[in-house]
Amino acid sequence: MTSERRTRTNVADAWQFIRQRQPFKTSGALWGTRETYGSGRLTGFELLQFRRAVEEGHIDFIVMSYNTPIAWYNKTLKKWHIVNEKFSVTTSKHQTVTRRAVS
Repeated sequence: MTSERRTRTNVADAWQFIRQRQPFKTSGALWGTRETYGSGRLTGFELLQFRRAVEEGHIDFIVMSYNTPIAWYNKTLKKWHIVNEKFSVTTSKHQTVTRRAVS
């Protein structure tokens, strides 16, 4: 794992980094990375999809809320996968920011 440089931003402006798939970090729990971290609180089918995409090398960018991936860009399919699973009010807000960024 390398140590990537992440630009500091706020949640309201994070959509710009998500859209461009550029590493970022907010002062809170939302961040984006090109590095692969753990699967956090993902469960069920979402967890299986994430693990498979990681193992097969398809992920180009991951949006994290706390330490859970809430979206990732599949470079092979050239499309975003946004997790439908619900975790917390804050993570739901992060998912909304992400959906708007990639729509």
